[in-house]
Amino acid sequence: MLKINIIILFSIIALKSCYSQGDLLLTKLSVNYKNTSILNIIADLNTKHNIDFSYDSNISELQTKVSINVEDKTLKYLLISVFANTSIRFISYSNQIILIEAKKVFQTKIYKGKIIDREANVGVPFSTVKIKNANEFIISDSKGVFEIDLDKDISTDTLIIYAFSYNKIEIPIKRLNTDAIIYLKKKEFKIDGVEIIEPNYKIVVFGNRSPLVTGSMYIDTHGQQTALYIKNKKARKGKIIKIKYKLSDNGNAYAPFRIRIYESDKNNKPGKDLLHDILVVKPVGNSSWFEIDISSYDIYLPLNGFFVAIEGVFPNDFNNYFTNSDFNNISEEKNTLTEYGQRLCYNRFGKNNTWHYSLSHTWFKTSKKRFNVMIKTVIRYNETPIIKN
Repeated sequence: MLKINIIILFSIIALKSCYSQGDLLLTKLSVNYKNTSILNIIADLNTKHNIDFSYDSNISELQTKVSINVEDKTLKYLLISVFANTSIRFISYSNQIILIEAKKVFQTKIYKGKIIDREANVGVPFSTVKIKNANEFIISDSKGVFEIDLDKDISTDTLIIYAFSYNKIEIPIKRLNTDAIIYLKKKEFKIDGVEIIEPNYKIVVFGNRSPLVTGSMYIDTHGQQTALYIKNKKARKGKIIKIKYKLSDNGNAYAPFRIRIYESDKNNKPGKDLLHDILVVKPVGNSSWFEIDISSYDIYLPLNGFFVAIEGVFPNDFNNYFTNSDFNNISEEKNTLTEYGQRLCYNRFGKNNTWHYSLSHTWFKTSKKRFNVMIKTVIRYNETPIIKN
């Protein structure tokens, strides 16, 4: 069994919240639930009252059934009543309610380390630390520090550690010290012994290329994904070499996020994952088009179209956002934190090609409003260079 000292949270997505951060818990509600699971209660509150919840999907007590009837009571009163006989605690943060299992928040940390740039001798922020056979991962913090708690039954497993533009390394867990320093080397791209003359390829831009912005939507840090479907109209054969996201200065323009690319399945929904690496990037803070060169990943252009998504991540500098407060009383505390994640720009032109990843781990797109998120890709196609040895 794997225990990781990070709460991986999954969000119910709401495109527009009618509550401000300060008054969310003071929202008055009238509800009546009879022998209903906590999971179904929070899903109902999201659907009927537009209240977002984020939580660890492994919290077993979410299946606990409760009966409750309240008339014109605050959301805070309702939640305290719902979680009264459980170890679940809650906090209001960034227009959502985050649920935390108190007994799992502060676990003893067995392994910790720091990921360092070999040449610059500085931390590599937001690196991926993947447990190879367990298929689990965490993201290091802004200084390259990570902390994990591993059981003996996976002591024969291996850590795969990498970051964008760095080479991967693999380290057997049994070789880890309790405070490891791990060095990454930047990738080098060299072509020796060949001369490319007059390459016969073309560059084209797919996606939402409009310069006009009509709004932006919040991409939180708990696993939410928002994707744009991009059609391959002429069934071109080529490679996806760059991705561009239009980020808004209304969000945290420095927040890291994960790049996701999916092939369109038979139902025209995101299907096969085309980017197998867990690729986390950190913008430089410019509230504009943020460009990522992915040419080295050799992602071929699907003939039936594809999806490019942005996914919020939660680095394991957990205490930076929630402090070391006693979670038994966290419901009583006032949250003064600012929102952490990016805001992705959108406009309302053309067909609705924006999809969202829901709490139930399914993809959907809204039917009432049109949100075409501003994502575009640079494609290189008909690549038939003449090579001289």
